[in-house]
This record gives sequence, C-alpha cells and structure tokens, in this order.
Amino acid sequence: MVSEAGAGRRAWGAVERWLFAEQPVHALVIGRIVFGLALFGCYAVRAPDAAMLYGADGLAGGEAIQRLVDSGTLLQRLYDAAGARWPAPDALLLSLLYAVALACALCFAAGYRTRTTGWIVWAIHLYFYKLRLPLAYWGWPALMQAYMAYVLLSRAGDYCSVDAWLKRKREGSELPAVASWRAPAWPLRLLQVHVSAMYSVVGISRLDSSGWIAGHTIFTAVTTALHSKLVIDWAPFQPLLKAATWIVYPLEPAAVVGLWLPRVGAYFAYALLAMHFGLELLTNVGWWGFAVAPGLLAFVPARHLEAVFRRVGAGP
Repeated sequence: MVSEAGAGRRAWGAVERWLFAEQPVHALVIGRIVFGLALFGCYAVRAPDAAMLYGADGLAGGEAIQRLVDSGTLLQRLYDAAGARWPAPDALLLSLLYAVALACALCFAAGYRTRTTGWIVWAIHLYFYKLRLPLAYWGWPALMQAYMAYVLLSRAGDYCSVDAWLKRKREGSELPAVASWRAPAWPLRLLQVHVSAMYSVVGISRLDSSGWIAGHTIFTAVTTALHSKLVIDWAPFQPLLKAATWIVYPLEPAAVVGLWLPRVGAYFAYALLAMHFGLELLTNVGWWGFAVAPGLLAFVPARHLEAVFRRVGAGP
C-alpha cells in the first residue's frame, strides 16, 4: 500500500510538473505574431469582396446560397449546423466589423492590449467563417481558432510586445533576457496535444489512400486548376514529385509520436514546416501554413527560438 501510494504521488507529481511547471513561451509569442498577421492578411485581401462574401445581399445572405441549401446536398447539412442562419450584417455593420477585425488583428500581433484585442478578433473571425460563410475558406480557420485560444490563455503578451514595453516604461525596469521568457506550461501543452491529434487525424486517414500510395497526390495538386498556384508544365518534374509524395506520406502519421521524442522531435517539426512551406509556395491551400507553423514550433527546442529572437531583437 505504501509503495502504491508513493508511486501515485510520483505519477501525479510528474503530471503536475508537465502541466504547470514554467516552460519557455517563445513558440506562443511567435503564435501571437503569426496568427495576428495572418488574420489581418486574410481579411485585408478579402476587403473588396466583403459584401459579396458576408453581406446581407451577398453569397451568404442572398438567394443564391438559399437555392444551394434547399437543394438537399452536403451544403444543406453544413448550413443546418452553421452558416447563412445567423443575422447578416448590413453595409454599415459589415464595415464596422471589418475595421475592428483588422485593427485588433494588428494590435494582437503587436501585443497591444493583447487579450482584449485578441479575443475581439477571435470572435469576429468565428462569426465570419463559422456563422456566415464556412465554404469561403479552406478548412484552416477552425484550427487557427483553437490554436489562437491557447495563445490567448497564455502569457504570450508579456514578451516581445507593446504591453511589455509600456509596462517597462511605467516601472522603469530593464528588458528581460530572452532566455527568461517562461510561464506555466499548460497552454503550451494544450497546443502540443492538439497538434499531435491533428496529425493523427490527417495522417492516419491517408494511409489507405491510393493516390498517396501510388505517389500521384502532389503531382495532381500542382496540376489541377483548383489547387495549382504556378502555371507551368509539371510533367518533367513528375518523378521528383512522386518521390516527394512518398517522403511526405509517412511523415504526418509518424509525427503523432515522433514530435514527442526528445532527440528527434525537432527534426519532425522542421520536416513538417518544410512540407507546409512547400505547399504554400506551390499550391492554393489558404492560410494553412500560418495556422500550423506555431504549433510545430512548440516542439522545437527553446534555444533555437531564443536565437531567433536575439537575432531580430526582442523589443516591440
């Protein structure tokens, strides 16, 4: 009984340390910057089409979408759950929401009133993508929404931010060393667990895919009008793209475990970052790379990220 009680205390102590001991927050700080800039970029480039995408007389609120919903297709099931059912904003409200979202996204990236501006743009983004027109996106918003919530629950606004600069100015304190950027680990752990769960779904679902097994997936992606970003003749590169497909094929399912391994986790993270960077260069996948990258950086050793902040400067 005594040994069992001791083992239980040691196990709980390990869990407590894993969740609540202070850990470096550099990946969460990068997440704050990347998510804020990505949301700003996403909605800035959509500004000319905002009325058509989200307005009362546009696709999400006009007769066109209603005909699609009434057709009894997959769209109906999507919009029964969310979309085209919530009140559509008129022109003035849409302009106001857009202005607030863009301003708060920049403030969140800069770390000004971090939690307030972050939750505001988080809520407006949720309204646009989930409750107005989910089909206007490539699936990345839901992932970024969750990852951004973990950043908002953390102390990512305490470092490399306008808030931190204003606090130091009021108190007359010194700039903290980059190596001292630490906070309770649980938001970082939530992010890491979610990243691993995401790759378990995405990667394992592809194991029996004939396109991946045959090595055709990447070639198909870069040659179809829906996904291709570069209009060139890809035929001479087909053997190279087939080899790349086979390299990537086991990478995502293996990452479920590999990211957690102390000695190889960083290599998995960097390999996956390279894969997503390649997808951003060659294909139209929305803002997936920006949604995924901060989560992968959560598995990178803190000293690597510290070196980046030291090089670029840790001030706002």
